[in-house]
Parts: sequence; structure tokens; C-alpha cells
Amino acid sequence: MNADRGPTRLLLLAQALLWLAAAAASALLVYWLYVDPAYGMPWSAKTGAVLFALVGIYAAAGCLSSLRDMMYSRPTRRV
Repeated sequence: MNADRGPTRLLLLAQALLWLAAAAASALLVYWLYVDPAYGMPWSAKTGAVLFALVGIYAAAGCLSSLRDMMYSRPTRRV
């Protein structure tokens, strides 16, 4: 029974890790743009920080959704 869900769970885990990487990159960009701007504070820093914060929230939700699907997925039926 676990062998039926193996490849699906592995793909969902890989998808969750990709979402997590996207969320981490977005958080790093928010830090770089808004919290500690290395190049000064131009007009686009605040807008970019908000945009990447929203992308980070979306990516975190995608990560959690993939992990939920991985934990509660049902095996495929074979006829």
C-alpha cells in the first residue's frame, strides 16, 4: 500500500521544497529591499518589498498545501 504512494509523495515533497525555496528567496529580497537597503532608499524599494512579501506568503501557502497533500493523499485505485 505504501509502494503505491511512494512516487506521488516524493513529487509532492519536491514541490514543497521548491515552494519553500521560493518563499526563502522572497524573504531575502524583502530584507534586502526594505529592511537593509544596500543602495539607498529609492521610490521602488517599498513597492518591491510589498510585492515580494506577497509572493513569499503565496509560496509559503503553496508549501503548506503540498505538505498537506503529501501527508493525506490517498493511494490510486487500480482496476
